[in-house]
Amino acid sequence: MAQKYVPHTFRTGEVIEPTRVNENARALANEFNGNIDRENLREDAIKASHIAVQSCNRIGHVQSIAKTPAQMFGADFSATASFRTAMLQTFTLKSDAILLCSFEFTYDWVNTGTTITAYNNVTSGGFIPINTQSVSSYNEVVSIAIFSLLINGVEVSRARSVIFRKTDSIFLSGVQPVAAGQVDVECQVKIIDVTETHKFHISFGTNVLNFKFKKR
Repeated sequence: MAQKYVPHTFRTGEVIEPTRVNENARALANEFNGNIDRENLREDAIKASHIAVQSCNRIGHVQSIAKTPAQMFGADFSATASFRTAMLQTFTLKSDAILLCSFEFTYDWVNTGTTITAYNNVTSGGFIPINTQSVSSYNEVVSIAIFSLLINGVEVSRARSVIFRKTDSIFLSGVQPVAAGQVDVECQVKIIDVTETHKFHISFGTNVLNFKFKKR
């Protein structure tokens, strides 16, 4: 402990003002409040080897957590222009932190008019096949996907709008301060599909959520 001197001293018979007593107490308070700082520790008293792994930061990743098309859009795969939850991961924190996270994934368009199969071939409706653009009547397809990443309901990243055409990949990343307790990281997808003959939705392939919680 460093040497501390009180701002006021008192003599026998002196009338003591309460405010001066409180000022003396405040001068010493920080020496007993449990703080660990350079005033209370010698140089190199705490080294990296003394600190447990991830005691200051929590770093990790979670794989294959995206939902299926049926889980996202319902059993009937009704066409919708509202955001649906594609991935939801919940964490429990003991202290406030800054969360840095990213969600990366591949996806395919699927035709849910009948069964959940990759839409790779030209159908009677004359729509674009996924892996080739050999047909000319592609202007009939108006299907767009929008992806968003949220932390505790706050949007931190949004991908470009992607049109119905091919298999692709998306990378979303963001930063958000979070309080101790439950923290939700969510990826949402909105499908805008104005086709009448078919219903088109998204099926996730390889997907991984990377995260780092840095204590505040």
